[in-house]
Amino acid sequence: MRRPVLTVLVCALLVASAGCAGVLGGDQTTDSATTQRPTTDSPTETASAERLAPGVTTEEVTDALALVDAHRESLRSGSFVKHAGVEWTNSSENGSRRATFQYDDESHWNWTRAGVDTYGLTNGTLGLYADGERVLSVIAGDGNASYGVRRVSDDAGAPPIPPAELFPSSVYDRDLLYTLFGSDNVTVERGDDAAARVSGTIADVKIGEAAAENVEFDAAVTADGVVRSLDLSYERFDRSVERTVTFEQSTGDPVERPDWYSEASNGTA
Repeated sequence: MRRPVLTVLVCALLVASAGCAGVLGGDQTTDSATTQRPTTDSPTETASAERLAPGVTTEEVTDALALVDAHRESLRSGSFVKHAGVEWTNSSENGSRRATFQYDDESHWNWTRAGVDTYGLTNGTLGLYADGERVLSVIAGDGNASYGVRRVSDDAGAPPIPPAELFPSSVYDRDLLYTLFGSDNVTVERGDDAAARVSGTIADVKIGEAAAENVEFDAAVTADGVVRSLDLSYERFDRSVERTVTFEQSTGDPVERPDWYSEASNGTA
């Protein structure tokens, strides 16, 4: 049986790839690149090289895996808001997309993505809201909107899929950050607005599902390893791409109920 268009598009949103295709996360994978975290700091972290963050000293990134794991765990153990954006241009076109992810825990979160050419919409908005018991969705654009609840089957009476099962773990950008911080040409400086600024260049590397060239990045890292901001640029195919990411940690619950909640609860088309 053919799956409804809404279900197909929402599934596509959940596995959004990197670069121009996706702005929530830097990677489609979930911890596939690295699986083990060292239990001790690298021996190169000597007294002459002051530790600024997990895996980072005043001289270098000594352990990229320790850094990206600390980033993910610090965010996962609290609440945060992530803002991500991508802009691209070439000789004949330009476009942009923006995404916001509000997180309290893996069963309570809100993800909104808007921009040009969003899954077949000229200028559309896609949203997922996990209210603790279910995930509601909206796809709006070109004067139309569809709402629904993610369920275990296409049957309208089927039980909802638990939100934790649909949580997009790529939101932390762990694999993307590991690719960048683990590269050869990386420099570290003390930061004015963070414990460290980590920057670098890469001639060519795979980001997400496609190759990128002339990669440049600059990241602000806190003392506990959270990448507070990332500016990333590269060339892919015939496009120049600029990406920005920020993570803002919260002391309370930052997740807001969307204004389309009632329509999605009622399954209004």
